[in-house]
Amino acid sequence: MKWLTTSAVIITSIFWYFIQLQPDSSQASDTKTLKVTVNDTSDFIKKTPTTEEKQFYQTMQTTLENQAQQIDGEIAVTYLDLATGQETSINGEQTFVAASTTKVPLVMLISDQIAAGNLSWEQEIPYQEAFFESGTGTIQNDIQPAYTVEELTELVITVSDNIAKNMLYDLVGGYETGVKDWYVTYLKRLSNGENTISSADMAKLLAILNAHAADNQGYQNLIKDMQQTIFNERLATENTVNQVAHKIGTNDTYVHDVGIFYGEHPYILTVYTNQVTDAEMVISTISDAVWQTQMNYPKQKD
Repeated sequence: MKWLTTSAVIITSIFWYFIQLQPDSSQASDTKTLKVTVNDTSDFIKKTPTTEEKQFYQTMQTTLENQAQQIDGEIAVTYLDLATGQETSINGEQTFVAASTTKVPLVMLISDQIAAGNLSWEQEIPYQEAFFESGTGTIQNDIQPAYTVEELTELVITVSDNIAKNMLYDLVGGYETGVKDWYVTYLKRLSNGENTISSADMAKLLAILNAHAADNQGYQNLIKDMQQTIFNERLATENTVNQVAHKIGTNDTYVHDVGIFYGEHPYILTVYTNQVTDAEMVISTISDAVWQTQMNYPKQKD
């Protein structure tokens, strides 16, 4: 797949050069090891953090460590400041069964195919029995002979429709091919076609979505659908519900949420868990802790 313009390709290449993870093995306590990474992508953002901002990122790192330290089970959290490109992760490189969070890059892939002229929003996709999948979604309750691509991309995000997901993947060559395609396109590396991802990689995907939304109508629609999801939970708390575009994912013991926060200082937060008791509440607690910490973001000097 090609980006829409040569300039977009150049920008994306620079982006990936500067956001490669450089992990270290910091420990938050003697009882639990947390893999903490702090990455600076300011060369891409063209905004070097000030001394006050660097101190803020240290506070954010401590916030994430304190939250993760209290949790039994597996957890990974990535925070990315969209103003400077500074990223902080706890276990950010650990891969998880991604569940429905990767419906986001699927719609990005469809949007880019449409922008390239290979598909259209009005194109109708006939329903086939092979597409059926129970779980989340509304199509299973009222199956129609066909659906437009525009309808499917909205349903796959707002109600996390699994049948819509299968129909969209069929458009791009099937599930395994589609996963491999968005991995190569956005993460710049090969995948075995399994639906797995890390919190840091999902933060990168959301950063691309946010950065290119102004030039891509499909990306704009995707963000709008993430804002209008019926799942007002997890990252969407009483404090953040009107401030976040997010996508939840659940598969057995895997419970996740990933989002872009559009407050005074926009940022990305991705949380992946496995075998965590009250995982939904845990994600909400982390979301509120990050939101509250963000309130102390350094004021810009005139």
